[in-house]
Amino acid sequence: MPLTARFSPKTGHGSVEPNRTLRQQPWWVDTVENRVSLFGMILLATYAPKEAGALSGVTSDVQREWRRRKLMPFMVPSQESREWKNFDLWEVSALTIMRTLSEFEVPLGTARTIAEASANHVVVFILERLDLKKSCFGLVKNWKAQRFVVIGSDKVPQFSDDLEKLLLRQNSPATTSLDLEKIADLMIDRATRPFVEEA
Repeated sequence: MPLTARFSPKTGHGSVEPNRTLRQQPWWVDTVENRVSLFGMILLATYAPKEAGALSGVTSDVQREWRRRKLMPFMVPSQESREWKNFDLWEVSALTIMRTLSEFEVPLGTARTIAEASANHVVVFILERLDLKKSCFGLVKNWKAQRFVVIGSDKVPQFSDDLEKLLLRQNSPATTSLDLEKIADLMIDRATRPFVEEA
């Protein structure tokens, strides 16, 4: 099993422990962890529209169209008439979910409902995958994430780690389901810089 060497600048002691993360980490993860251990506080990254487009698959042109149609996730009335300068990780996660669902012809209104309800789950999966939960613990209000989301004709997203049980609970004969861990994996694979940055 691979080993990870860790050093605590507070105690001056080091340790070696098994690396339990089987997924290969992006090149920038170790750099972020080292800088955080030395300098302390971090924030979740924000993204300009073009960068958010590269990460989510929703181009700047599509963002403008969705904004014009009032379909952008987490949009509030004060944002309806102006361009967004930056997106946070929840908004980019929601855009990624909407793009994925739209590719399977899920109506954008339904996709937006699912995206807004599911974005926090994706953020948690990303940070847990990259072993950043401890560093970012105070930046996320709810760390309880469930893998699957299903929505039926009642338009109420429901979550569970057991997709079969989730589907059995549905009264609607037709449902839309999504694997939120896969959305997190997709975003990690597309990322070209850290999801966190120094405060």
